[in-house]
Amino acid sequence: MIKKRTVLSGIAIVAFVILFFFIIHFPLKSNIDNAFDMTIESGVKWIKLEESKRFKVTPKIMIKPSEKVESPYLIFDLYIENKTDQPIYNIVVTAFLSDKIRKYLSTPFNIFGNVKDNPVNLIPGKIPYALYVTKITNIPNYNAFTEEQKEEMMEILKEPIKVKISYDSGVEYLLIDSSEIIIENYVDK
Repeated sequence: MIKKRTVLSGIAIVAFVILFFFIIHFPLKSNIDNAFDMTIESGVKWIKLEESKRFKVTPKIMIKPSEKVESPYLIFDLYIENKTDQPIYNIVVTAFLSDKIRKYLSTPFNIFGNVKDNPVNLIPGKIPYALYVTKITNIPNYNAFTEEQKEEMMEILKEPIKVKISYDSGVEYLLIDSSEIIIENYVDK
């Protein structure tokens, strides 16, 4: 009787894991894939921020303490402005962080931006004056990190960020160099 119960418990656990994987994991990943414009054409040339003809991008990464969660917040911000005197319509931004950063995030997704179903128009002199996209997550077990782990994470945060900006008349692929990223650590001062 005990053996039968153990076998049935094992089958129930396996069934639950399979259901979780197919019912929750795949749709969640699919929703992320459908939300952002993640298509990158082959042979694309990533350009430096200063080479962009249309956009001024200010990247910022902050590590801030949290009063409600033991681990601090990790905040990725991109402030995107139209640097021309012409309107730019249907802007969709997708930022791609280094794959190495995933181990420091509470969520497995290293992308962020505005959803492609909700593009933004930047028209000089009209609101919104800029597009602000952000990713906020916490850093699990940060308080238990050694100094070496903290230094490693800070080095990974300095890795280039790739940003795809799609708009009504084209696409720009921007590569944000580490020297252009503002990093503010309010936890380890």
